[in-house]
Amino acid sequence: MATWKEWIRDFRRKPKWDKVTLILTILFFIVGLIVGFLLNDAARVDLQTKHDTLMEEVNRTNRELIENRKELKETHFELNKSNEKLDKLLAGQGGLADILRKNKDLQFSGLSEEEVERIIYNQTGFTQEEITNIAKEIKNITSSYVELGLSYSTLGDDEKAIDFYKLALQKNSKNAEAWNYLGNSFMAAGNYSEAKKAFDNATNISPDYHIAFYNKGVLFSTINKSPEAIMAYEAAIDINDSFPFDWNNLGMELRKTLDYDRALYCFERAINLSSGVAGIWNNKGITLADLGRLNESLDALNNATNLSICYADAWLNKGNVLYRLGRYKESENAYINAARYDCHYRDLLRKYFPDIEYCCEDYCC
Repeated sequence: MATWKEWIRDFRRKPKWDKVTLILTILFFIVGLIVGFLLNDAARVDLQTKHDTLMEEVNRTNRELIENRKELKETHFELNKSNEKLDKLLAGQGGLADILRKNKDLQFSGLSEEEVERIIYNQTGFTQEEITNIAKEIKNITSSYVELGLSYSTLGDDEKAIDFYKLALQKNSKNAEAWNYLGNSFMAAGNYSEAKKAFDNATNISPDYHIAFYNKGVLFSTINKSPEAIMAYEAAIDINDSFPFDWNNLGMELRKTLDYDRALYCFERAINLSSGVAGIWNNKGITLADLGRLNESLDALNNATNLSICYADAWLNKGNVLYRLGRYKESENAYINAARYDCHYRDLLRKYFPDIEYCCEDYCC
């Protein structure tokens, strides 16, 4: 094996260009090592940053869950305190308890607290203060049950939410708000017949309860009963015509019945109330396409994708309109975006346009 002195001697004897080539090779090797190290270090830093961001998000979510659970415990605690107070108020007062039971329909008929107190007071020998305290605690219990129902519904536990709404309605069967919330939880749980009964009760108790009519419309839309949904949305609009989603949903149901002109009018009303909702622009666009107004349809769909770049449905609809306009290359790009933002469209579109290369990035932005 040659010593380093022999290696240097041989190197000096080499031609000039061989020496330059060797030196450059060594330099490139060293630079490559440095660049590789820097890139690896940058990748490591980027990975660590992503990890830290993810862990921060996980910790934030956990903190929110803990806070929600804490609020539930506090509400439970207040509810138990109200129940205990009511028990103490009724303890040893059998006559008053009997009267409360006998007057259950009256007690929970939707009358004001003062009216109920006066009627019960006239049937007892107890003081107004005692009656007032009992009515107040009953009201506190009812409100707590509704709050608990809302908390569990927010956490996605609609079965438990239903139980608490029912408890609230046992205290006050004329509570339209509790009936409305109960309907929402039944609908989320897939029990549509009970949801309808709950919304009917809410609107019968409070005929001007706008959101209950809207939710009833959503229910009928969900179970594909367009005529009933149209009636519900129209009732909601009669109460309050400034809620854009009443108009949007009404337009969607009218489009199902092929009443495109009225549907278009509804979408335009919705956009006038809220022009920044991509879904409404998309619905207007497909309705204009139904009417054969393709250029106007394309303008509306462009607004939809500009407002929400990842809106796969709008990209798909835009692709259809561009295809009908004979703008095939642009149509192809729109379909590619539809598949990019929704992997379900990739396999569907391949059946009709097998030559297009689709890239599903499998993410939502």
